[in-house]
Amino acid sequence: MKNGANVKIKDTCGLYPIFLAAIRGHFDTVSILLNMTKVRIVFGSYFLGMSLMHVAVWKNDRKLIQMLIDGNANPNVKDFFGQTPLLYAVMTGKKTATRLLQYADKTVPRHRDTRHCTLSLSKEISNL
Repeated sequence: MKNGANVKIKDTCGLYPIFLAAIRGHFDTVSILLNMTKVRIVFGSYFLGMSLMHVAVWKNDRKLIQMLIDGNANPNVKDFFGQTPLLYAVMTGKKTATRLLQYADKTVPRHRDTRHCTLSLSKEISNL
């Protein structure tokens, strides 16, 4: 990258390097790319209708979700169907992802018993 590698170029499938690194579990590469200001543009990019945060939840990858949260990725970004990563995590029963995103999202009420959080989100699910 110091020699001019383009981190904003897409492959033949339309994926940015950070998506490929995240999908393949190359956390060192993801970390390096997250620290580059040029990569911020890809947080609004999509793979099969999903943002990078959605992909992390889909993979149920605790480390990747936390890396994205720490890198200031938007936990409320919506996919092509209007679902947030938190809603997707709740709907698919991914408890770890739900907890991580619940605490990353300042708009979700905090409770000791996470069932309350899930129950409050069920209203949002029923509106789908």
